[in-house]
Amino acid sequence: MKNNNNTEKFLENEIDITKIFKTLVNSKKILASVTLLTAVLAFFFAFQKELKYESIAIMEIGVYKTLFGDEVLIEDSNSLIQALKLELTYRRKIDDLNFKTLEDTSSIQKLVEISYKSDSPEIVKKIIDEAVEYTLNRVKYLRIQLSNSLVTEIESLDKQIKFQQDFIVSEVEDQILTTNIDLEGLKSQIKLSRKLLVAEANQALNSINIRLPNIERKLKALVDIISKEVDNLLLLQSDQGLLLERVSKSPTLDQVIFNYRVEFIKNTTEKEQLILEKNRLENYLKDLKVNNLDTESILELELEKNRLENYLKTLNSNNLNSDIILELELARKRLQDNYAVLVNNENSKTKLMHLIKVNKINPQYFLTTLAGAIFGFIFSVFFIITRQFFLQEENY
Repeated sequence: MKNNNNTEKFLENEIDITKIFKTLVNSKKILASVTLLTAVLAFFFAFQKELKYESIAIMEIGVYKTLFGDEVLIEDSNSLIQALKLELTYRRKIDDLNFKTLEDTSSIQKLVEISYKSDSPEIVKKIIDEAVEYTLNRVKYLRIQLSNSLVTEIESLDKQIKFQQDFIVSEVEDQILTTNIDLEGLKSQIKLSRKLLVAEANQALNSINIRLPNIERKLKALVDIISKEVDNLLLLQSDQGLLLERVSKSPTLDQVIFNYRVEFIKNTTEKEQLILEKNRLENYLKDLKVNNLDTESILELELEKNRLENYLKTLNSNNLNSDIILELELARKRLQDNYAVLVNNENSKTKLMHLIKVNKINPQYFLTTLAGAIFGFIFSVFFIITRQFFLQEENY
C-alpha cells in the first residue's frame, strides 16, 4: 500500500514538472520579451553610468637591523594601515580609500597597497598623492625618532663605558695606594729588622770583646799557677818525707795540677769559640752593610717587597681589559653600525614602488547586460509559474 502511494506521488510530481515545462514553452514569447527587455535596460544602465577612475600606490616600508642583527620594519604594515585609516578616512573624511598588505618574497610584510576610485581623475590623483605624502612623512618621522633612540642608546653606552673605565681606574689607584702603603711598611720593617740585627750583632760582638780579655788573663793566670804547682811538685819529689805528707792531704798536688789543666783547656776552647763567633759576627755585619740579609724573616720580607713592586708596575701600566667594557663596546659598535645603516642605507627609507598612474575603469557592458538578461529570465519564469498557479486555483 505504501509503495502504491509513493508511485502515485512520483507520477504526480512528474506530471506537474511536465505541465510547468509545457507552460514555459507556451509562454516562450513572454520569456524572450522580458529577458530581452531587462538585458536592454541593463545595457542602457551600464552605458549611462559615469566612468570611474582608479589609482594604486604600493609603498615599501623601510627596514633596519636590531642589536642582534635581525631585520625589523620601521613600522609594522598593519600599524601603518591603521594610522592611514585614522588620518585619511576618519579625520579627513575621505571615503572609498582601500588599504591592504601585499605578500612579497621577504620574511617580513613590508608592502602596503593604497587604492582609490572616483569619478574624477584629478580627485583620484590628489587623494593618492595625499595618502603617499602622509605615509612618507609619517615613516620619516618614525625614522627620525628611531635614529634619536639609537643615538640615545649609544650615548647611554658611552656613559656606561666611561663609568666602568673610571671605576676600574679608581680600583687600580686604590690598589696602588694600598700597595705603596704595604711596600713602605715592608721597607720600614726591613729597615727596622736590619737595625735590630746590627744592634744584636754589635751587642754580641761587644760581649765577646769583653770576655776575650778576661779569658786571656785567666789563661795566663792558669799558666803561671800550673808552672808554679809543677815546680812545687818537683821539690816535693826531691824530699820523700814531704812528698808523703802532701800525698796524705786531699786533693793531692797532682790532682790540683790536673784540675788547673782541665780549666786551662776549657778556657782555651771557649776562647777559640768566641774568636770564631767574633769572626762570624764581623762577617755578618759586613753582609748587613751590603744588604746580604741571610735570615729567613728578612728574606721573606724581601720577596714580598719584590712581589709588591712587580704588582705595582702591573697596576701602573693601567691595562683596562675588562669583559664588561668589551661587551659594552661591542654593543656600542653594533648600534653605531645600525645607526649608519638607518641614516645612509636606502633600504631603511620607505619609498613608493612605482610612479602613480590614474587608470580608467572600463564599464562592464557585457557582464551587466548578461546579468540583466539572467535576471529577466528568472523573473519571467517566476511570473509565468505564479500566474499558472493562480489560474489552476480559479479553475478548481
